Amino acid sequence: MAEGKSTKDSYLIEAMKLFAEKGYDSVGVAEIAQAVGCTTSALYKHYKNKRALFDAIVEKSRTEFRENMARLKVNFEVMSERESLPVMTVEEQVAMMRDLFLAVAFGDEPKLFRRLVEQERCRHPEFAIMYNEHYVKEQIKSFSGLMEAWVEKGAIVQRDSYALAVEYISPLLVMIVCCDNDPSMKQEALSVLERHVRVFNQINRKEVMP
Repeated sequence: MAEGKSTKDSYLIEAMKLFAEKGYDSVGVAEIAQAVGCTTSALYKHYKNKRALFDAIVEKSRTEFRENMARLKVNFEVMSERESLPVMTVEEQVAMMRDLFLAVAFGDEPKLFRRLVEQERCRHPEFAIMYNEHYVKEQIKSFSGLMEAWVEKGAIVQRDSYALAVEYISPLLVMIVCCDNDPSMKQEALSVLERHVRVFNQINRKEVMP
């Protein structure tokens, strides 16, 4: 097998599958290499040990989440440059929330990563802390920047931007958990999120906001 970028990705994907299925402590590097179809020594060329693989999984998941957000007009890298952030219409916000929910709740790799963290939170509480830092607190911080930008542009009423961000994304986080437990809730979750975005704007937007 060629040792290109796709092979490095396959190490991470297979490791994540095995960690989620069997538990982090029960999986060895040799088993991961076997699942990929390469030798252990080939895997060690890229990752010095199992924890390095796990850390790479976290970074890959985080990067892909950022890429999804950028496509949805919420770019983590420019949150500090508030003048460049767009004031989105209600319909654009509904579409953003829908697309973000579908990418995170039903994307294969995000689902695997959440399953891995859920399984390991008792044995490895640092994994759960890492998840919160990257996928909850960072979202709140980023949406806080977005809310502050909208306040400064006169699009929504002036309130605590952090509190606004928590209010804005909490239903998204709740619906992701609900669908992890019951995927059949997908359409109900989409309906809830659309209604939430519309109510949020009814309460917080100013008349100048489309």
